[in-house]
Formats: sequence, C-alpha cells, structure tokens
Amino acid sequence: MGTLRTLARACGAAAFGLMAAAAANAQDAVMVGKNPTECEVAAALGVNKAGCPPLPHLGAPVKKPGTRGLAIGNIDQMPEPPPPMEPPQRTAAKPAAAPAATMPVPAATPSPPAAMASAPAVRPEPRPQPRHEYTAAFQINFEFASARLTDDARHVLDLVGAAMTAPDGAGSGFRIVGHTDVIGSPATNQRLSDDRANAVKEYLINQHGIVPSRLQAFGRGARDLLNSANPKSPENRRVEITNLGG
Repeated sequence: MGTLRTLARACGAAAFGLMAAAAANAQDAVMVGKNPTECEVAAALGVNKAGCPPLPHLGAPVKKPGTRGLAIGNIDQMPEPPPPMEPPQRTAAKPAAAPAATMPVPAATPSPPAAMASAPAVRPEPRPQPRHEYTAAFQINFEFASARLTDDARHVLDLVGAAMTAPDGAGSGFRIVGHTDVIGSPATNQRLSDDRANAVKEYLINQHGIVPSRLQAFGRGARDLLNSANPKSPENRRVEITNLGG
C-alpha cells in the first residue's frame, strides 16, 4: 500500500509540473492566424522546413527576457555582448636627472593599490545555449460542446503534422494543451479541454504516423485565458502546441 501511495504521489507531481509549465507559457504563445500557410505553421513550431525561409528570417519573434525569463525563438539571434573594458595601465614615474658628480639613483616604482592588484580581469559572460522552446496557439475548431474536429481543424492539423514529420522536427517531442473560454462550469471546461487536446493527439498519431511517445496532451480548462479582458472571446478556445526539442 505504501508503494502505491508513493507511486501515486510521483505521478501527481509529474502531472503538476507539466501543467505548471503550460501555465507559465500561456501568455508567451505565438498566435497563429486563420488559414495559415505551411511555412507559417512550421516557423511557429520552431521547425526549419524545406522550401520555407530559415527561422532567423521567418518565425516566432525573439522575446527579450522579462519577468518569466522565457525567450520565444532562438537565443542565438541575440546580439553578442560588448567586449570587456581593459583597466587603465599605470606608468612608472621617470627618475629625476642626477648631478654629474654622483651616480644616478633609480626611483622606486610605485606599486598598484591592493584592490587593483587583486581584481580579476573582466570577462564577458558566456552566451546562453539555444532553448528551442516554441509555443504556437492554434484556433482549432471543434463541433459545438464536443471534441469532434471540423474540416478546418483537420486542415490546420495536417500542416502541423507536416512540420512534425519534417527532418528538422522529426526528433522533437511536442506538448499539446487544450484551452476553453469561461462559458460552462469549471469541471465541464476541464473535461472538454482534456478531450480536445487528446483528439488533436490522436489525429496526429493516426493520420501522420507520429510516435505516441513524442506527444503529451492534457487540458487546462479556462485557467489560462489568452484574452483575459474578454473571457468569452474565441481566442481563448484554442490548442497550444510547444516544441520541446529532442
């Protein structure tokens, strides 16, 4: 019994960690517009795709580190840090000219202050490694109050599947998170967001051959509104997909 309780706690902690990460990224998602192109979908998911402009020129804009410290895009696009400032060099005073009748006595070279002598040379901080964390929010349409995909939703997911199976994206894992607006009870919205996230996962597995272990899927109900000023806005009824890298 004790072993079962320990396993249950571990599973619960892992699920909480996934949902907390999704909540942290809710406002950082790149919203993909209606009728996106194949290149727009690939770029939003952080995938370089043949025939599309490379990501530095087309894709999720780099978000400068803010309160969450999360950058959408590749940190390699950030500018190099400025070169370090060299400390000023102190020159020794020249000895005064000695009289001709006496031998010149060299002047003592002043020693630098202790603080300057012990201070290490200023070095630039190392540049951070690319994080490859791209989150895209898609307006994937479902039939009313259900998890059945519409034809428009299948078209968008076909573009998502093409990005996931491209050579640059084939080694990545992806997190799929369903979201709702505030219409309905919290329990209903949670169940609906779970079902819709899993419907997207099953479509990508069945129609595009994505290995199930590459996909995580769960719902957040109405807890992470994209448009909190209008809780009933269609923007809040969305599916977010994050490229987790290899």
